Amino acid sequence: MPWWLKGMKVLRKNIYNALEGASRLCYHMVANGQMRRTQLLIRCSAEDAAEIRHQAAGERRSISAYVLRIIERQLLIDEKFASGLTDSFLLQEALRLGSAPIGEAAIHVRCSVEEAERVRMGAARRRMGLNSFVVFVLKRHWAMVAKIKRTG
Repeated sequence: MPWWLKGMKVLRKNIYNALEGASRLCYHMVANGQMRRTQLLIRCSAEDAAEIRHQAAGERRSISAYVLRIIERQLLIDEKFASGLTDSFLLQEALRLGSAPIGEAAIHVRCSVEEAERVRMGAARRRMGLNSFVVFVLKRHWAMVAKIKRTG
């Protein structure tokens, strides 16, 4: 065997071992709880689930990333501007969009523990259940996007 081929074999083995070690490190971090992750199962209508999938694919995002991006933006708006609004106004706004039949389908959202806690706190602030809150935020987002497209 030529000397340079032996060197390539050693190099390939070293690269493989380095990558394998990194993989073990990532697994080790997740398994030991250093990367605190959780998941939310959002119950919604079949139409809403189909719309979520369609919109996420249109933005080339995962379903989790699409849903969390919209919810995070809504929570930021709520923290900045809705802190002075009364509870009755917030509830009336949620009722204005109507409640969709919940339970026909489900969306699985993977997120960090901190993100899940923020979503739960946002739902509690509006005195809504988690499923209702997420569907409300998504419908509100879709309504605003449709309104912008009509006027723009």
